[in-house]
Amino acid sequence: DVGQSRAEDDAILVYANAENRILITLDDDFGNWAILPLHEHHGVIRIKVHPPTSAKIAEVLTPFLRDVEQRDLMNRLVILSEKRARWIQTA
Repeated sequence: DVGQSRAEDDAILVYANAENRILITLDDDFGNWAILPLHEHHGVIRIKVHPPTSAKIAEVLTPFLRDVEQRDLMNRLVILSEKRARWIQTA
């Protein structure tokens, strides 16, 4: 979070791409093509946990990031929950 908590979703994605970063978000818009179509990017991980506490997010995200290569996330949206990781090719 680099001062982006109130930025527009497309601006956040542009920033992440410019910095060659994977975008990790709780925002539902990043999984909705009608609201925010994804083109080429370095990866988007949409976390779906309840409740969305720091501990719960870390519990789901840490093992996922440990097991995945950054290159595997290129142009993919991953919807990550406690039960599974759903991979979607976006570009």
